[in-house]
Amino acid sequence: MSVITALVVLLLLNINLGNGLNDASTGCPFKLNCTRNMKILQLPTHPVPVKLMVTDIDYRFKSIVLSDPGNCLPQLLLDHNFSSIDSLKPFASQFSESTNISFFDCSSVLHLRNSEQMNDRAQDMISCKIYVTNSDFDTIVDSDLVYCIKLFDRVSSFDASTIQYNRIPLTWSGKSFDIGCLKCEHKSKKKITFIIISSAGETETIFPVLSISFVL
Repeated sequence: MSVITALVVLLLLNINLGNGLNDASTGCPFKLNCTRNMKILQLPTHPVPVKLMVTDIDYRFKSIVLSDPGNCLPQLLLDHNFSSIDSLKPFASQFSESTNISFFDCSSVLHLRNSEQMNDRAQDMISCKIYVTNSDFDTIVDSDLVYCIKLFDRVSSFDASTIQYNRIPLTWSGKSFDIGCLKCEHKSKKKITFIIISSAGETETIFPVLSISFVL
């Protein structure tokens, strides 16, 4: 291998390493995946990460609203510990203390006849059988949970009504992370340049280079 060929190989290795280090997700406490129609935020919850859809975001007031793409947020809260997220905090925690919420298994119920379920954006009880209520104010009779099985109570920073509407309002501080972690980057197409190296008595070799120019 000639000296010039070796230099080009090293250059290509540096390009690949540089692309990994310049990834937008590097240094962010979570992963943001963007498509044309939605933004999906992967949060480092315990025991495994959870993916939620970004339904609203306000950079000025540092607020973001997430929802479950599967429309069963109570089940996600039942299976994951959202208190392990250090970078994003419940929006309501700025103004009030945590509340007590109760989890119910409503597998034997097709529809709940309470005021919350009368709303068009209410939880679909057919596809999502776990239901939450406010332990301090809601009663089993008023919530029509007589035929549901109570699982347990839990201290939560998320209000039961927002969970019922598949919404998690969160906030962040100015020093939590780079604001770019919550913005989609429109990556331009990579331009491929080919370098042809030849020497006396050797076969021509073609190396692809990504928009790189240099002077020897």
